[in-house]
Amino acid sequence: MTNYDLNRTYNESLQQLQTTDKVHADTFNPRFQQLINNDAAHKDAIDNHTQQLASHATSLGDIATLTPWQTTVIDLNGKTIGNFSIPQFQVKLGTVTLA
Repeated sequence: MTNYDLNRTYNESLQQLQTTDKVHADTFNPRFQQLINNDAAHKDAIDNHTQQLASHATSLGDIATLTPWQTTVIDLNGKTIGNFSIPQFQVKLGTVTLA
């Protein structure tokens, strides 16, 4: 079994599975690949934001606090299927600590 190669690019378009689609890896893998790429892009954006926040706090010699963030995850039919959240954290002198 091989691992996915990460593209690390966010893409909002995701092809919907149809009942007529063949149950085969060639059908599902591209969709899973896109979801994994989106997750990697989100992680990169969060890491970049954290680094910028740490740099800013270090240059000011101050504490910067990012408040908790939460969003609701919905399916393609608009049904709520869960929540995704990032806890509050503080950045002081380039060190990130979860609150």
